[in-house]
Amino acid sequence: MRNQQPWHNTWTSIDKTSDPSWFVRFLDESRKSAKESAKSNPEQYFAFLNLQPGQRILEVGYGTGDITRSLAQLVENSEIIGVDTSETMVCEARKRVQGLNLPLRFETGDVHNLQFEDDTFDRSYASAVFQHIENPHLGLSEIIRVTKMGGQIVIADHDWETFVVASDNDMISHRMIQFFHNGIRNGSIAHHLPILFRDLGLTGITVDPHTEPMFSPTTSLLLGGRVAKRTETPTRRSNPLEIGDCFAKCARNDEM
Repeated sequence: MRNQQPWHNTWTSIDKTSDPSWFVRFLDESRKSAKESAKSNPEQYFAFLNLQPGQRILEVGYGTGDITRSLAQLVENSEIIGVDTSETMVCEARKRVQGLNLPLRFETGDVHNLQFEDDTFDRSYASAVFQHIENPHLGLSEIIRVTKMGGQIVIADHDWETFVVASDNDMISHRMIQFFHNGIRNGSIAHHLPILFRDLGLTGITVDPHTEPMFSPTTSLLLGGRVAKRTETPTRRSNPLEIGDCFAKCARNDEM
């Protein structure tokens, strides 16, 4: 087992950290582009869910809930329920939708033990969640359990083993790569998802890989100066970081 750093499990215990609001700030900064895309063109952004009127939709790990809000404004006669382990995120997400009268609920919950009946949802979705959770096999099993036969499950996550740093400072590049490789609990989960889906009996599995550039100040906020402080000549350029991102999508059907 690789040497995991204390940072690796903070996303599953946000409320126990010294500054839970840091995670709200990070999501606001890092998801700016995604939030703008979801808001300006929700039909295109959520096309991967193949939405139909009247569906029940589960989102695991909604964070601040901004992207979920765009989804709720798109669907007709549907219900969206989000679960997140952090009370900080629950309170923030609820505050941001207060008075909007949208068909969604933000609840506290753990993907390892979802408090829903079997076959509750038509669509289930989790983004940037499985890289952090303790037991991806159990988490996906729970999502499968609460998703209806013939429903669809979408898991989007990063593949930190494909992490690329565009920097002219080799020391900083090396330290950043080490930071992410050693600091993420399931850093390579993205390219393991199709196998996990198959092993749990799912069919109709598709994979949609793409790259996600990260620019400062997102990376500065994320790293908090941990890398730059260790070198005498830190770079000041805002360099892009590329992370392999993967959508693994599958359908539940009666052939399981």
